[in-house]
Amino acid sequence: MVWDNYSPRDFKVVTIPERLMDAMDVYTSKTGMRKTSIFDAAIFKLMRIWDEGKRDEVERALFYNPPPQSLKNVPLCIRFTGEESFQWVCDLEQNEAIVASTRDFVLRLLSWFLRENGVLEKHDEKVFLKGKK
Repeated sequence: MVWDNYSPRDFKVVTIPERLMDAMDVYTSKTGMRKTSIFDAAIFKLMRIWDEGKRDEVERALFYNPPPQSLKNVPLCIRFTGEESFQWVCDLEQNEAIVASTRDFVLRLLSWFLRENGVLEKHDEKVFLKGKK
């Protein structure tokens, strides 16, 4: 099991687009929340939606929320607070094929959460569906 190699107290560094970090800065200034807490709040909110049986809503949240484009990536320290959230993300990647990697999950999760909270510009789902028949 992958969890055996992961410690919930250890922070991991993930590089994120600078514009995503800027949105996190705006959110922290508005709420007083730490950046690590943004990740926690976002993952638990999305897990609650999943637990309510709204798989399609979780898929849309992740699929339609790619990170903003930036010329520069910056480091962000994150951690999973427990085995349940860590395993859930592993399942999304390995069993559900909803995300490509843990990094992809982190980028899309934060983008979704910050868009939902009005500090990152939203994407129009119709743009993604254009050309699909």
